Amino acid sequence: MQQLTLLFAMFLFSAIAHAGDKLYIAVASNFEHTLAQLRQDFQALAPTTEIVVSAAASGSHFQQIRHGAPFDIFLSAEADYPVKLDDQKPRLTYAYGKLSLASKEPIDIDALDTVILAIANPAIAPYGTAAIDFLNTKGVTQRGPIGNSVGQTLGFLMSGSVDAALVSLSQRDLAPQFIWQPIAEQLYQPIKQVGILLNDTPTSRTFWDYLQSQRAKDIISANGYGIE
Repeated sequence: MQQLTLLFAMFLFSAIAHAGDKLYIAVASNFEHTLAQLRQDFQALAPTTEIVVSAAASGSHFQQIRHGAPFDIFLSAEADYPVKLDDQKPRLTYAYGKLSLASKEPIDIDALDTVILAIANPAIAPYGTAAIDFLNTKGVTQRGPIGNSVGQTLGFLMSGSVDAALVSLSQRDLAPQFIWQPIAEQLYQPIKQVGILLNDTPTSRTFWDYLQSQRAKDIISANGYGIE
C-alpha cells in the first residue's frame, strides 16, 4: 500500500511539474469543508498547484457556468446540472449526500410542525429538495427562512434565528454544539453529487484523477458522505 501511495505521489508531481498552475473549482456549499481537506491533502502531493475554490448552491454555479464563468471543475450536489452543462465531458459521482436535522435543543423529528425550521432553497439546492421530500412524508409545511445554500441555512441556526435546520450531515463538524439527527435515507430522493471536468488540462485532469483515488474517497467518507 505504501508503495502504491508513493507511486501515486510521483505521478502527481510529474503531471504538474511546472510551477504557478491554478485550478478553479466550483463546489456545492455542503462539500466546501470536505474540499478544503482534499485540497490540503492534494497540495501536499502537488505543492505547485494553487486551487481557487468558489462555494455556493449548485443551481447558482450552474447559472454562472452557463454564462461563461471559467471554472475547470464543477462539483455539483445534484446530478442533472453537469449533464445539462455538457453531456460529453467527463463526469463522476464523487459522493452521496446525507440529510440531517440540526437543532439547538432535542426535537421530536415527528413534530417539526411546532418549530421554526430553516431549509435550503429547493429551486437551486439539492438538499432543499431533499428537505421538502422529507417534510412531505411527515405532512409538515416548513415554517422559517429559506437559505440560498446549506451553508446559509446552517447559518440561520448558528445565529439563533431558528430552532432547527435541515442541512447536510457533512456540516456536523462545523457546528458540533448542535444536536444532529440523520434523516432516514428512504425518506428523500438520493442526493447523488456529480462532478464535471469542464476544462481538461494536465492540472485539472490530475486533480480529477485524485478525486477517484482511495485516499480521496477515505476523506470524503470520513466527512459523512456515501461513496461508490
